[in-house]
Amino acid sequence: MVAGYLKGIGIDALLPPDPFAGGIVRMDVIAINRAKNIDCTIQVERGSLKKLIQNWGSNFIVFIEKGSLFRMKAANFYILPREVVDEAVDRVKDYAGRIRVQDIGHLEQYLENWGLIKNFLQL
Repeated sequence: MVAGYLKGIGIDALLPPDPFAGGIVRMDVIAINRAKNIDCTIQVERGSLKKLIQNWGSNFIVFIEKGSLFRMKAANFYILPREVVDEAVDRVKDYAGRIRVQDIGHLEQYLENWGLIKNFLQL
């Protein structure tokens, strides 16, 4: 879903055969700028904003807040840079390195903000 969306907005993306192929880095999607030889790893999580997440070393976490067919509500995509997640973990002081998505400050600025990945890839 995320790789397809990235391709739709002009970002080359692929799915690695093994999400943990990079060792302790979890990568569900790899986005690439082939012209400049730049890539970034993306970890994908799904659930409610109360779900605990943990960054496994990816450059970004794309969190998909589930939509509802009953309420005709589309899913929301939050594009969270690693630094933002790490800062929230430090603030919450969860020694297991986990946070709830709702604990991230100014969460609305990351909603559908695919430009963060484009900027990272220098596109």
